[in-house]
Amino acid sequence: MSRRYCTCEERYGIVPEYHSCEYVTARNKLIPDAEAQAKAISRLDNGRLDFLKFNYTFSNLMEKAAIEAKLYDL
Repeated sequence: MSRRYCTCEERYGIVPEYHSCEYVTARNKLIPDAEAQAKAISRLDNGRLDFLKFNYTFSNLMEKAAIEAKLYDL
């Protein structure tokens, strides 16, 4: 582990060597859109949220968005 300090949204005190504040910031910008889409897709007829479907859908949407945003190149 690295001994440098991090001020990004992850709030690490002691930062793991693989951590990237740039990646975290870029990834977090993708969350609102993926969350809104996942909620819309995962609503049941009664208006409630199917949490299993939401979690699966949100994960897939985030992965797709991260690839499209080329976050794995950071």
